[in-house]
Amino acid sequence: MDVFLTGRRTYFLILSAFLLASLLPTVAPAQTLQGIGQTIQKQQLDIKKEQETLQQEKRQRELDNDFKQLSPRIKEPLIKSADGQCFVIETVLFAGLSGLPKSTLIDITEMAQAFVGRCLYLAEMS
Repeated sequence: MDVFLTGRRTYFLILSAFLLASLLPTVAPAQTLQGIGQTIQKQQLDIKKEQETLQQEKRQRELDNDFKQLSPRIKEPLIKSADGQCFVIETVLFAGLSGLPKSTLIDITEMAQAFVGRCLYLAEMS
């Protein structure tokens, strides 16, 4: 009878060890940490891209608003003002726009062309 109990104990211990081992994670801790690190890094990159997109969209909206406010509503010359000399606009130059998309630069250039050839007073140029 002692042999039978010993065999059952051995069987029970082996079965318990097997069940315990099956409950433990099969991935090594270093691999888990590496996976978590990669996930966090990807999320950070996604957040950074989203922030850059939002900033670019904000700049675009601001530029659109500025040009809507500045663009002339009539093509005919303005009535001569008593504010001084009228300056004929020959060219419009922009600086610091290298980070904008090509389509935005084209839009800005087209809007600025409305000023070329016009006579503006200093008060109108601010």
